[in-house]
Amino acid sequence: MNVALLKYYIGLRGMNLTQFAALLGVNRSFIYAKLRKPDSFSRSDIKLIMQKLDLTHDELLNIFFPDVLTKGNDN
Repeated sequence: MNVALLKYYIGLRGMNLTQFAALLGVNRSFIYAKLRKPDSFSRSDIKLIMQKLDLTHDELLNIFFPDVLTKGNDN
């Protein structure tokens, strides 16, 4: 997961992490814990983030699955 890119999109939408947590309906500590252990984001977390930040499919992949995108280019 690219945590820096997620934070970039949050900032691009004019929010800080506290505001982002409120948008998701979770406590700020939940967001900080998830960012410390990015592999702990569930499918439902990712889907909610995509909806709330209005991310495209490519943006979502770049944030949560950057390794998947580069593995196909190892030729």
